[in-house]
Amino acid sequence: MASRWRALIPVPVAVAVAGVGANLGRAIARRFGIADHPVALISSNRDKLGAVAASLAEDGINTGFYPADATDAKALTTALDAAAGDLGRIGVLSYSSARCGTTPAAVCPTLPRISRVSRSLLAG
Repeated sequence: MASRWRALIPVPVAVAVAGVGANLGRAIARRFGIADHPVALISSNRDKLGAVAASLAEDGINTGFYPADATDAKALTTALDAAAGDLGRIGVLSYSSARCGTTPAAVCPTLPRISRVSRSLLAG
């Protein structure tokens, strides 16, 4: 299965996971990490970041963690810039911020807004 992922996304393109938590975000990070992609973990919760990063490190996955509110365009851009500087070109952005499920729709970034924020980082 890992070879199929490698064929789709050339290694070592980094993967950014925004809205990291112990379940979905960790699973996404782990899936790409075991396929040898460096993974940038982004969350506003530093404790979650540390715990998820430590868990992934036990699996030998190369991660960097970047505290940032994924619903804040400026904070997300800063985190993605730092991640790209540390881990290399970001080729994939997974966005699954839990806050979007509990806050008004106007607060949660739309896909076009996220695209504008990260276009230069993701395109390389």
